[in-house]
Amino acid sequence: AETRQISQITRRVSEVGLDGSNDGQILRYDNSFGELGIALSFEQDADGSGNGDVIGAGAKGAFGGFSIGVGFQTSDNADIAGASVSGTFGEISGTLNFSQLDDDGGVSTQHASVGATYATGATTVNVNFGQNDVDGASSSGFGVAAQYDLGGGANLQFGYGNSDNADGSTADTWSLGLAMSF
Repeated sequence: AETRQISQITRRVSEVGLDGSNDGQILRYDNSFGELGIALSFEQDADGSGNGDVIGAGAKGAFGGFSIGVGFQTSDNADIAGASVSGTFGEISGTLNFSQLDDDGGVSTQHASVGATYATGATTVNVNFGQNDVDGASSSGFGVAAQYDLGGGANLQFGYGNSDNADGSTADTWSLGLAMSF
């Protein structure tokens, strides 16, 4: 059961932190003061999962063309902290982020990623890379996505992703499609 719980916690690091560790009913407070914003959250352990209440706090701000965000969440059996920086330089925008989760079982998980988007005219291209380290067992992946606006609400989309998993396996994914909005 502990391995399953650790796996669930590790999966949530890359999703939304500890949110959803219990029944998913989360009380949030968000407020902005000019370029600064704060967020507080609380999720009660009402479902008896044993995860304990989840309390979170975060802040974000925009400074000279860059945005910076930091956050922290804690529960009875895990703590996670993260930070991200993003910026736009002409037609290119990029984001760097890092998070670290430590649970009471002694498992430490770090996640780092970087992504960049180039948009010009009807074309948008995105590339990203991420690495997840769970007590020395690393997995990583990268992706490339492109979209071309055909006009009239139609977009041609393409994507490719590659994952190198901690168990030594690899996976490639491809997608090609037409998105329509009316």
